[in-house]
Amino acid sequence: MPTLQNKYIEKFYSLKDNLSETPNKFRRFGNKKTYYAPHVLLKKGLNKNEICASFVDFDCAFRDGCYGIQAPLNEVDKLKFLTVYFNSSLVSYFLFLSISSLGIEREQIMLEEYLQLPNIFEKTSISKMSQINDLFDSIIELKKDLIPNKSSIFYELKSKLDSLILASLNLTKIDAILIDCLLNSELSSFINKQKSIAYHPCQLDDTIKYAKYLNKTINEFLDYDDELVAWSTVFELSHRIPLNVTVLNLNNQKAADTVVNLSEQEIGQILKAMERHTYKKFAESIYFRRFFRYYDDDKIYIIKPNEKRFWSRSIAINDADELIVEMLNQMK
Repeated sequence: MPTLQNKYIEKFYSLKDNLSETPNKFRRFGNKKTYYAPHVLLKKGLNKNEICASFVDFDCAFRDGCYGIQAPLNEVDKLKFLTVYFNSSLVSYFLFLSISSLGIEREQIMLEEYLQLPNIFEKTSISKMSQINDLFDSIIELKKDLIPNKSSIFYELKSKLDSLILASLNLTKIDAILIDCLLNSELSSFINKQKSIAYHPCQLDDTIKYAKYLNKTINEFLDYDDELVAWSTVFELSHRIPLNVTVLNLNNQKAADTVVNLSEQEIGQILKAMERHTYKKFAESIYFRRFFRYYDDDKIYIIKPNEKRFWSRSIAINDADELIVEMLNQMK
């Protein structure tokens, strides 16, 4: 896929360029053209573990902690669009899979890593770019207004921008789910360790979303057969229950993709009893946890630790693929 480097290499300037001048404040001036508005500033480091890009419509100088992208006034819309793109979940997904310094003391995104991003300009129509820029302008105005409790409006607009960026590259809903789960689960657990929300107990909504995508993936394989469809049963468990369970039903007793919610009393005591069988000693001071799949006629009990990271939508898709492979092996 073409990258931003192919089209915009001349508009990226690193402050690490060596020049002959020896200023009092700046160790290196870099290319001073990037100090003039309009320009986009890209932070080399992370801001609260997030990529930070800002559109600036006034002249300003900056040091080597930023990269600058400058363009003439007649291309200001392209700069705004780039700002949205750099702040999108798609760019976070690409960069967090490729940042060479991720996980060390001071993460830094190198210029070459920014330049290897897909060139979204080739995929985005003028009308869609205009729609994205209008939403971006709305966010700027929202930031300026002294409106109380505006965070929900801000995140709603940001979510819409994210969806439009993903749509520009014709990514599917499944692609969007995989991106979202990597950033909010896998990456969160990598950066924040045990403090990550990925280790928190599941809410009922988490398990329902898991069950929906488990059903959907298997039913797509079954082609929604009238005689055999997938539907699930989930349980509203308290955070004290160490395990969580979803029961996958393979019959036509309910409509395809149905998710039935039952109370904790139906299965809570069973899960507590099974907890002591989930840990197994692997080596000295090393233990691992087992996942259970219990087959009972047309029911499959999926039992895993009660942590969000094991019950995301991307995990549901993966579990469904594994179950489909097991079904095919049993048919041989």
